[in-house]
Amino acid sequence: MPSSNYLLLDAVIVILAHKSNVWTLLKRRYRVAVPATVVDEARFWRSEMGAQPIDLRSQADSSEIDCLEATIDELQLATTDFAPSFTEGLHAGEREALALLLGGRFPDHLFCTADIHAVEAAAMLGLGAKLISWEAVLCA
Repeated sequence: MPSSNYLLLDAVIVILAHKSNVWTLLKRRYRVAVPATVVDEARFWRSEMGAQPIDLRSQADSSEIDCLEATIDELQLATTDFAPSFTEGLHAGEREALALLLGGRFPDHLFCTADIHAVEAAAMLGLGAKLISWEAVLCA
């Protein structure tokens, strides 16, 4: 059982939630947040019927979800100790999510990602307790 009602999601999880038809359920069950980068990146998902739209911007504007923006200092702090080759493996939305958690302004948020690089980075940054698996989100 998740220890928080606040989720911070990366783009892959947003798309997966739409593909799995559980996006609305997630928004009812949790206070969903996405990094500002993801709001701008995750615009559609592919189905058998073609591209299906995702409009996170309007959902953030209407307060259905939270759009969280990391500061420059938070972004720098999140990757300063990593080798450039490792940092390059992190997508912009994942870097921003890690920065938001590391900055400490959102202590109740749990980060759900499907990317192993982001999981490894979170662990190296001491944020392992701030991770939650997609399975745990769905089973709550």
